Amino acid sequence: MKRALILLIPALVFLVSLFYLVKYHGCLQVRYNVWRAGGWEVVNIRGYEEGGPHYTVTGVVLAAKGRPDAVVELFFHNHETLHNDEPIRIHGMKSLRLDGHDARLLNDPRLSNQQRYDLQYFGSALDVKNTGPLGDLFPHPIRNLKDLKDYYDEVFAVFESFARDQSKQQPTK
Repeated sequence: MKRALILLIPALVFLVSLFYLVKYHGCLQVRYNVWRAGGWEVVNIRGYEEGGPHYTVTGVVLAAKGRPDAVVELFFHNHETLHNDEPIRIHGMKSLRLDGHDARLLNDPRLSNQQRYDLQYFGSALDVKNTGPLGDLFPHPIRNLKDLKDYYDEVFAVFESFARDQSKQQPTK
């Protein structure tokens, strides 16, 4: 009996660990990719639980190390986790947020029809990578999270022209 209990406890620990590894695989991938990029701290990971044992990550809030004012909120599409070949979709920087139903944003001539559609129906975020449609707006190419940190102020200046300051908005009734 004692021997069976000694074997059961490690097996139980292993199974519980395996369950959480499978369930939160996306969260772990996001944290790993941010750590690998360097220069950022994960403040918050957002997502939802699906019907089965799976947690879908929909966004992350990052703060630049050494710059507490440099905060960025990223949105993800299906199963993205900030791999190098994936877009960097910014929803918010500091107190600024994109509003996918804002006529000023949707009528901006710098946006393509696909970007307008994505803003309205797939989360209010814009891809800032140099391979994306807005890549030519930035003086320096944004290839990865390191570039986003290094050129944060330049990206913020462009982002500011698209976004609204949420801290100054009047509450809706």
